Amino acid sequence: MNAAKTLRFTAVMIVLAGYVFVFRAGESRIGDQVADNARIAEQIATAERALASAPALETERRRLSSTLVSAHLRGTRGAHVARFMRDAARVLRAHRATIASIAVNASPIAPTSLSSQTAIAATSAPAVSAATAVNGTTAAPDQLDSVALDLTVEARYADVLDAVRALSRTDVLASVGVTSLARKNADASEATLTATLHVVLHHLPDVRARPV
Repeated sequence: MNAAKTLRFTAVMIVLAGYVFVFRAGESRIGDQVADNARIAEQIATAERALASAPALETERRRLSSTLVSAHLRGTRGAHVARFMRDAARVLRAHRATIASIAVNASPIAPTSLSSQTAIAATSAPAVSAATAVNGTTAAPDQLDSVALDLTVEARYADVLDAVRALSRTDVLASVGVTSLARKNADASEATLTATLHVVLHHLPDVRARPV
């Protein structure tokens, strides 16, 4: 009887040992494989989302490239200032705003490269595309020269905002911001405001002006 019990006990222990060392190990491997499959599925879903957005990104790239092509980057500083002022006069007149004063800001401006202009005036593009648009070939990004202007304009609040947006989209690469805004006549009930706009014009230096 004791021998039979011992035999049954031994058989049970063998079965338990087989479960622990075989089945549990298999369950662990299956769990790891399930986790790997979940990670792979997430990577596939991410790749599919990226592929789905590719046409929209390409359309936006072409739009930005065409906008950059229309921007005048070559020429002297004076020519760019004159071109911007002509555009500014037209834009402000269209938005019922008048220029009260113009001043050149003498504060030093750090040189900028085309690759860092990704957020200026909605005329941004990758550095290679920008160089191609300017030179017709792929080249390293050129350093941009900048000149700052302070414009004081008078208009209604909504017209000031519309004018700022329009000035940022002229043919001259420019960043425009409002530095001060006040009522023209403090005692009057009219809605005309006096706004100071800080404008930074960017252009490629005239190669003829560079030292040899």
